[in-house]
Amino acid sequence: MDKGRIIMLNGASSSGKSTIANSLQEIMDEPYLTIGLDKFFQLYNDAFPKRFNPPPIPRDISLDEGYTLRDNCSIRNRSSSTFHHFLAAFSLAGNNVIADTVIDTEIVLKQCINILGEFPIVFVGVHCSLEELERREQERGNRKQGLAKRHYDRVHARTIYDIEVDTSNSSPKECAQKIKEDILANHEGYSSKALKQLRKKIVSTNN
Repeated sequence: MDKGRIIMLNGASSSGKSTIANSLQEIMDEPYLTIGLDKFFQLYNDAFPKRFNPPPIPRDISLDEGYTLRDNCSIRNRSSSTFHHFLAAFSLAGNNVIADTVIDTEIVLKQCINILGEFPIVFVGVHCSLEELERREQERGNRKQGLAKRHYDRVHARTIYDIEVDTSNSSPKECAQKIKEDILANHEGYSSKALKQLRKKIVSTNN
């Protein structure tokens, strides 16, 4: 059975990834499952024994200190790794997938590359201005304030994309249409082109 294609949307919180995913699902010529990072973590956390939950990251420490604590937490790293294996399992069963994610650390990026690098994946960068992200965050009211700003400088810092869209000046439907058109225009398929370039970049950086 051929692997299903994975369209992975990476961007900050409130950048519009989920809405693009839903719009893209409706216009693609083949069936696609939508798998959101938030929904996956809810599933994972509901199934995980609560007594083993890691302590919350203190609010009175710096952003860098918070990320260091997160990077050193085996439980958090395991849940992130499981998400990528989750996507791989769907693809291996022949399902096309549209997934949204937040790749804001080198550890998460390496997990993505190592687990999904040989899958037919289209890596999409979803950009948005910080001003607009913060406006949406305030308007939504269901996101921790400051989350978008925390992601903003990190989520695209290490990445290379096959396709890029910007929701600051384009609607989710327009972004979805651009993604579809770019995929159709690339007749040979992306074949994880961006992730393979990222793998080479990380290897050369670490040597």
